[in-house]
Amino acid sequence: MAFAAAGLLLCGITVSTPFLSVLLLGGAQASHVGSGAWAFLDEGLWMLSLMLLVTVVLVPLARLGLRVVVLGGLRQARPPRWLFLPLRWHEALTAWSMLEIFLLGALVSCIRLDAVADVHFGLAAYALGATVLATLVADAAFQSQAAWDALEECGAIAMPGHTPPSALGPSAVIACPCCRRLSPTVQGAPCARCGTPLHRRTPASLACTTALLLAAALLYLPANLLPVMIVTSLGQGGAHTILGGLAEFVQAGYWPLAVLGFLASVVVPLLKLVGLTILAWLTHRRSTWALPLRTRFYHLIKVTGRWSMVDVFVAAVLVALVRFGALASITAGAGAAFFGAVVILTMLATEAFDPRLMWDALDDGVAPLEGAR
Repeated sequence: MAFAAAGLLLCGITVSTPFLSVLLLGGAQASHVGSGAWAFLDEGLWMLSLMLLVTVVLVPLARLGLRVVVLGGLRQARPPRWLFLPLRWHEALTAWSMLEIFLLGALVSCIRLDAVADVHFGLAAYALGATVLATLVADAAFQSQAAWDALEECGAIAMPGHTPPSALGPSAVIACPCCRRLSPTVQGAPCARCGTPLHRRTPASLACTTALLLAAALLYLPANLLPVMIVTSLGQGGAHTILGGLAEFVQAGYWPLAVLGFLASVVVPLLKLVGLTILAWLTHRRSTWALPLRTRFYHLIKVTGRWSMVDVFVAAVLVALVRFGALASITAGAGAAFFGAVVILTMLATEAFDPRLMWDALDDGVAPLEGAR
């Protein structure tokens, strides 16, 4: 509770105070954490603007606020019955809070600018580091399963007094994907604890995963071939692709940043596309090959996939800061929009894929896989 409240306060400071400022040839430009969103919007890249605003401002504030509401409600003598709703939303928003990734993108941007301009940190920069630290500690201390158990014990559940059908056999026991409660119930019925519709397997999982992967694959090439940023200096401009930016780091001697950028911007997106495609194909074929390894690989993809957003955040910081007209300016290119779409689509594909479908191949004489039709 203490770290969640501190993180919420620090997050408010982060999004409301000056973040970075840059001095270049006598000119000065300052920015806030959300300035990149408005810069993207000015250039017609509304999707990138919305993506930045949601993942860096709205979701972190909402997630910390929901956690404070849940933990504060549980401390009351009679917790309100609606507490399951904020906890359910808190669980759903976890993957889309990206303050720590934005912090990494800001550090990379400062290193790129430091060679040509004077970069100064505002109050929000220090608050951002403190917010990330407080959030990490709060996440480590918070056990969502314990919160769900406490809600059920105090009666703050979606269906109070709900009695599962006792006539159903063991095969009808379904695990809730949100609160992980095991319920003997029928397909499509709401979870008695959090109200989430229950299904033995995610409906149309393979079909949705395949469609999202196909869309991401179509956007992957333009994301890497089109310029992510267009840098103009003294009236002359040059386009910078993802690989071009990595080459600049190598030439400048920033090998660690080049390796980090290569992993986050090239390896991870490609790993997600190829890896999820292989997992979906093997699941469709009902293969039992290396099931434990495939399950660990799926969770690795799920954890690392969001870090590919670092390139989008680098562009957001630079576009918001370097706006000196003909003297020097940086604008976002179409490649940034395509790359952001690839990251979001692969994250949605990861969420759509149900890893339990892989293990159904061990069952003999079962009905066809749900979602494989």
